[in-house]
Amino acid sequence: MIDLHCHILHNFDDGPQTNDESLQMAKAYVESGFGIVVATPHMVPGTTWMPASHRIRKQIAVLNQTIKVEGLKLKILSGMEIAIDPQIPELLDEGRLLSLGSSSCLLIEAPFQQFPVGWDQVIFSILTRGYSILLAHPER
Repeated sequence: MIDLHCHILHNFDDGPQTNDESLQMAKAYVESGFGIVVATPHMVPGTTWMPASHRIRKQIAVLNQTIKVEGLKLKILSGMEIAIDPQIPELLDEGRLLSLGSSSCLLIEAPFQQFPVGWDQVIFSILTRGYSILLAHPER
């Protein structure tokens, strides 16, 4: 099985606080039959939750090495859970957003209340740049 939306990296957002907690999550994934997990820390433009892509990739590399040393059969891939925001096209152009794994699919987070003004233009801009969209939390 594959999980395309997981907050497994520590000290990025509302996920685990320590590397040990991340490892415990990895063990739980393996016990549940997962083989691949995409780490998708929150990316909320204009807030403190705007992690650098290189920092995410570095922490994934460390976690994957720890998982390997522990003998677990699990692979962590990179991604972000990107809150829909008018800054997305600019952030894409600057290379500051991560797609899911090595795909051209972005995980876009639906807002809690209503879509922001101009959301349709943001979606259009994403699609015209050659990306597809997986909507996180469509229940909202």
